[in-house]
Amino acid sequence: MKYFKLIIILFLFLNCFDTAPQQIRLDSLLKIIKTEKNDSVKVNCLLSIADYYSNETPDKAIYYANKAKNTAIYLKNRILYARCLMEIGWYYYQLGNYAQTLKNYFEALKVYKPSELKYTSAVLTNIGDVFLEQKDYEKAKEYYLKALKIDEETLNKNGIAVINGNIGIVYEEQKDYENALEYFYKSLTLNKELLNEALESKNSHEINENKKEIAIKLGNIGNLYASKIENDKLTVNEKNELLNKALDYLLEGLKIDYELNRKNGIATKLGNIGILYKYTMNYKLAENYLQKALLVSDSIKAIKLMIEWHKNLSQIYEKTNQTEKSYKHYKKHIELRDSIYNSDNAKNSSQVELSYEFDKNMALKKAEKEKKDAIAKAEKRKQQIVIWAVGIGLILVLIFTTFILRSLKLTKKQKKIIEEQKQIVEEKQNEIIDSLNYAKHLQNAILPTAIEWQKHLPNSFILYKPKDIVSGDFYWLTQITTMEPPLLIFAVADCTGHGVPGAMVSVVCCNALNRVVKEFNITEPGKILDKTKELVVEHFTKGSEDVKDGMDISLCSLYYKTDKIILKWAGANNPLWVISSVILNDSEESNSKIDVSTHNDNYMLTEFKPDKHPVGKTDNNVPFTTHNIELQKNDSIYIFSDGYQDQFGGEQGKKFKTSQMRELFLSVQNKTMNEQKKIISYKFDNWKENLEQVDDICIIGVKV
Repeated sequence: MKYFKLIIILFLFLNCFDTAPQQIRLDSLLKIIKTEKNDSVKVNCLLSIADYYSNETPDKAIYYANKAKNTAIYLKNRILYARCLMEIGWYYYQLGNYAQTLKNYFEALKVYKPSELKYTSAVLTNIGDVFLEQKDYEKAKEYYLKALKIDEETLNKNGIAVINGNIGIVYEEQKDYENALEYFYKSLTLNKELLNEALESKNSHEINENKKEIAIKLGNIGNLYASKIENDKLTVNEKNELLNKALDYLLEGLKIDYELNRKNGIATKLGNIGILYKYTMNYKLAENYLQKALLVSDSIKAIKLMIEWHKNLSQIYEKTNQTEKSYKHYKKHIELRDSIYNSDNAKNSSQVELSYEFDKNMALKKAEKEKKDAIAKAEKRKQQIVIWAVGIGLILVLIFTTFILRSLKLTKKQKKIIEEQKQIVEEKQNEIIDSLNYAKHLQNAILPTAIEWQKHLPNSFILYKPKDIVSGDFYWLTQITTMEPPLLIFAVADCTGHGVPGAMVSVVCCNALNRVVKEFNITEPGKILDKTKELVVEHFTKGSEDVKDGMDISLCSLYYKTDKIILKWAGANNPLWVISSVILNDSEESNSKIDVSTHNDNYMLTEFKPDKHPVGKTDNNVPFTTHNIELQKNDSIYIFSDGYQDQFGGEQGKKFKTSQMRELFLSVQNKTMNEQKKIISYKFDNWKENLEQVDDICIIGVKV
């Protein structure tokens, strides 16, 4: 039965790309636009074209929707204009640009009159969707309840069904599964009633809309049952029952999505089925569904979905010991996640900038019109001067002279104002730079001094290259003198982001490390990271904002016995490299966590792999692993952030990559540590050339 379901899905998946009928419809719409004289018809055709492109190329959808909006403005048709704003907002929502989404939705809310309740409810619902996507659940619920009140007063069954489903999603995200299930079933029941009514009236638009909503609700219910499987208190039979329920609902919804060619719904359900199989450790089926989901998501540029599928594929490949594939998908997951994070962080400034640009453009247009009016008025005055020159020449000369003097005075005044404003801008810029330089001074104060570092680790180097004035990377050193022999603990950390945000996070993380060692007297690397994670999460959860910042780190403790050199190490996403003339082993870990694939004639590079979760808020709360390594004299230790290997450069503008970095480190083993630093730094600068540095860089090398 399971394989029969898989064959059906594969058949539907291949057939969903048959777009010939849609292409014929698109050609017809483009022809109508060229020939139609009625502008209202043109607006509707342009919006239909935008809808055609919305699933696969939202950028094209925005282009045609903006053309429709401009035509509606020309017609002075308020309702069409507001509808265009709603469509544009939806396409930006698909692209993950929430600043532009809210801008268009709130503008539409202004356009609609208070009496137009149906339209107002739709806008409020869409605004709630944006806050839901940003995980602001209380704000989302506030807008949904406003919309629900309107729909209940106007007996709008379609609106009530949609909002009940959305409120169900809010409760699901808040882990309130009972309320979530209640709202999902309410919504599903209403949509089935509405579908029956549409079938009786043969209203094709309503049929498709309700089928779409039914597919969404089936997916929501399937996901909810899947979430319950993670409960460790359930028996095997109970989990299997939930698995079958979840799979039935997801497959039923997926079938409808294929029928409607809803690629966003197809991608979502394929991916969720893949995650479901991952829970049951059926990794082959899980990989199959997630790869299909990734293909469809990529075709419609659904970045949020792609982030989730890459993460789960990385986890599957890690479980099945396919390290290279796991790393590839994890790296892509991080790149896409950071792009969304940076976009979200810029949201407020983008909104201010948009408002500013709009006001500026309006002011320029007004000034241009005034200038044209002034020129026309001057031309008319010149004609009058010519006509009356004979009779009142002297008076006109006096008037003209007065006019010139006033113009010169006004020009001089305007020039003075511009110069004053320029000076203010320059002063503000200098204040910002001074503040950043002082922040750099403060950040440097928390770093170990060169004297302190050389005192404890004389045969070592630090290569520290911040991307901006202040850095998200930092290095750390402390000595435990109460132990015999004394214990040295040192680390390289890479905090979330770079520049000012990264620097702020680095202060919190550095302070947490100091507290763990000095206040809690913890010296074992794995336990240091566990306690540091606890303090960092506690610090960032004090306020109302959901902050998930933290750091990736590679942390070592080193001490010398009479005849042994003992290194203990733990890592969060960042590895440890040891270069030696012999193969090293971890006394407590399997060889699956050690990579010795890189070597030359004289040396072997051993990579100790880190735990795959950061020091910060995460769903993975597995304790960090402490690795115990016995070193040989003249072995070299390297810990680092990811900025060096991620730098773009060279003749083809590609990344430096970890493999090339390994070869570089092996090639300098016959050099002193100071010479190694110079060679590694020169190689980086030569590789980067004139390209921008992409991230902060911090590398520590120690020869024991």
